[in-house]
Amino acid sequence: MTANRVALEGAQSIDQKQVEILRSSLDQLSSLIQQATASGSMTEKTTKTGDLVQQVLQRALENMRELAETAYKSQSDTYAVLTKRIQENLDEARALLGPEK
Repeated sequence: MTANRVALEGAQSIDQKQVEILRSSLDQLSSLIQQATASGSMTEKTTKTGDLVQQVLQRALENMRELAETAYKSQSDTYAVLTKRIQENLDEARALLGPEK
């Protein structure tokens, strides 16, 4: 049951991170649209838009890295719980079989 709980918590953590990323991306997209439609010369708009696109792409890469780290941690935690439980089962089986001769 512990492994299931750890796996569930990991999945929930990943889901929460994905929601945060989606909200952030939508906010950035909204900002990008506002800046693109704001008054100003075409050169200013192009420069601002280019800068925003670069920032959005950098943030997207950071988000992917964070999501990968969250998934790795979740999987590692689940694996550790399973490994511990397997070892406990092996120890119990050895104890039941008695000492080696």
